[in-house]
Amino acid sequence: MTANERLPGGTSWNDARKNCQNFALRTWIIQHVGPGTDPDWDPEALAADTLAALPLAPGRARSLSTGWHDLPAERINELRQHKNMTAHVDHLVHLIPSGPTKDRLSAWIDVRKHLP
Repeated sequence: MTANERLPGGTSWNDARKNCQNFALRTWIIQHVGPGTDPDWDPEALAADTLAALPLAPGRARSLSTGWHDLPAERINELRQHKNMTAHVDHLVHLIPSGPTKDRLSAWIDVRKHLP
């Protein structure tokens, strides 16, 4: 994770890439080593970090995905970043207790299928 933090940032693509790698690594460790009390290995902290990194709400992303071929390149890129940053969610959602956070993560599982 330290190596990931040293990658260049400051652009939407770089920041999204760093988030994707961070989320994927944390998910892998939680799945294979188990959750822990450290926020990096806590599924609920990972869920919160994931949701905080997504500027669009699931409903908005889903509505934009309809006819995404006709959107400007910047908007398509934004939708693609959301798809990438939620790649781990289907592995994470079953580790989250019932409630609003789980509901929001579950919504992203469905929305991802429609994103470019």
